Amino acid sequence: MIEKIGENYMRGRLVAITGPMFSGKSSELINRVKLAELQGKDVVCYTPDSRFNKTTPRTSIIKSRSGVEVPAFPLDSKLNGYKIFSAFTEAIRMGFSPPDVIAIDEAQFFYKHELGFAVKEMILHYGVNFIVAGLSRDYTGNPFGAMPRIITMADEVVQLFAVCNKCKSTDATKTVRISEARDKIVLGSNHYNAYCSTCHWEHSKTPDEIKNIDSLKSDCARVSGV
Repeated sequence: MIEKIGENYMRGRLVAITGPMFSGKSSELINRVKLAELQGKDVVCYTPDSRFNKTTPRTSIIKSRSGVEVPAFPLDSKLNGYKIFSAFTEAIRMGFSPPDVIAIDEAQFFYKHELGFAVKEMILHYGVNFIVAGLSRDYTGNPFGAMPRIITMADEVVQLFAVCNKCKSTDATKTVRISEARDKIVLGSNHYNAYCSTCHWEHSKTPDEIKNIDSLKSDCARVSGV
């Protein structure tokens, strides 16, 4: 049963879409946006990514690698939670009804707790449904921006996988930087590969380290009689 919030709004749901680079996160988000629109729902999309902003400063798009896109509003990823909440409620303060769905792509670029705060307030006060996509880990394997918090809050988590760039299995979960860039955040898919856990482990070791580990494994096998 759907719980009423106040007099007019129903409880919203949060769907988190995550996976490594090349796993189709934006495509999954766009598919869900288009499905919601087919159902007659009012959907508003946001992205911190301004690479596709070719027209006016207040418009952008969310675009998949296959070229499918939806219009979006740019949202400054450096804003604190209150200012993000203010951006979400701008149209409401002008007298418009809250949207049925808010979709946010590239959520990893927002600060750790700020996006989660705004999302929670919109769900609690206005019953808005959220679709949020992003990387949960950076190329070093560490938690990335707002996405880990979003995942812990989510009612549904969609874990996507990519094709491993090395062994071509379909269970790649790791993003690996292949360029020599030293900046913490480097935009552009040409700087990264997706690896499965085994290939990622091999990528992180030197040939000598792998040789030593194989030798230890052989010693353990002899001792155990395997």
